Amino acid sequence: MNNWILIVLDTLRKDVFLERVAPKLDLEGFTKCHALSPSFWTTPSHASIFSGLYPSQHGVTEKPKTSPNRDYEAKLTEQPPLLQSFSKDGYNMYGLSANFFISPFYGYVGWNNFVLYTPFLSYDQGEIEDYFRYMRSNRKRRVAVELLKERKYSFLYKEIKEALMWRTWNLFDPVEMGGNLIHNGIKKLKLQEPFFLFVNLMEAHEPNYRGSNMTMDLLEAHIGRMDPIKLEKYRRGYLKKADRLAQHLSAILIAINRRVNADRTHIIITSDHGQSLGESGLIGHTTLNFQTSLIPFLIKHPDTKNLNGIVSLTRLLGFILFGDKLDSKVAFSEQFGIANCNPYDGVKSKQEYEMVARRDRRFVEAVSLKGGILFDVNEDTTVEMLGNPTEQEASDLKEYIKNFVNL
Repeated sequence: MNNWILIVLDTLRKDVFLERVAPKLDLEGFTKCHALSPSFWTTPSHASIFSGLYPSQHGVTEKPKTSPNRDYEAKLTEQPPLLQSFSKDGYNMYGLSANFFISPFYGYVGWNNFVLYTPFLSYDQGEIEDYFRYMRSNRKRRVAVELLKERKYSFLYKEIKEALMWRTWNLFDPVEMGGNLIHNGIKKLKLQEPFFLFVNLMEAHEPNYRGSNMTMDLLEAHIGRMDPIKLEKYRRGYLKKADRLAQHLSAILIAINRRVNADRTHIIITSDHGQSLGESGLIGHTTLNFQTSLIPFLIKHPDTKNLNGIVSLTRLLGFILFGDKLDSKVAFSEQFGIANCNPYDGVKSKQEYEMVARRDRRFVEAVSLKGGILFDVNEDTTVEMLGNPTEQEASDLKEYIKNFVNL
């Protein structure tokens, strides 16, 4: 049995990867593919990776518009299919994630070894429940006393240390999001074959500049009031974080190459979604557009040298488990509404309300190697085009979307 490594560069858009990250990596043996994320944000996109389904099929979406919470775990009541299959096949499973939404607390279970990373500390599988129990509590002192009674001294020590570090955040480089700790964690792992190693790196994720208020920034962007100075800081911060991500990824790939048998190990490097950097006045990844859906995708595998289509992350499960075709003629990405913020809170005029409402509905993208369209399902109209598809190609993509929506 072959080993599998899946590295997710959280929030890294394709063009920034090509310009700022790829040139700093040794990518010998990797095939670069055109790829599309099934969603524009973490929660549904990872659910698609591990289930092989689009958001409209697995049900993990941005509706209702609340911050992701334990409801997500309820959606994945069983171990996600990819992890379940690896477990049944006797794989040793290692997870190193800097994104707490991709952890056993949210339904990703079945690991031999799972570690959750923050910018400063790491929490092993036995500490993750306590981590969320403490962090999500409005009565942290009360929870601390309970943990003290349970003699969880090491965990409490970590929380005190973490609190002190966050208070002195201005002494740290704000682009560090745990990647260095993950690199060190990989060097210490005792990988036993066959294995599945999952890594999520958060260096490219917000906040992108020191002192940022992401809730306010997103709100201002959606209603057309984003400060140009803030926007420039945001862009520069994102590129700076991409540079730091490149450093960590390069070191991680070197560490992996020293630890594994290259002939028996397949490696996939991708992103779960991209990022808006001011296009159409938007920042972050709260709505679907080509900046938030086009992603990097590299794979080291003998059967992927002649790909001639586009890769959807929904096809990873079938490719890994059953050898299904990785690429297809068309890939899709979905939106059910604005995610991760409520811009209506900042609306002060009818014009601003209409601006938000135009984005807060059902959109679907269809993308091929010849181009793509962003389609407003509610209004039955094409909103934006990618590349220069002919009239017939655009018409075909629209028909693909209508068939997809009616599945």
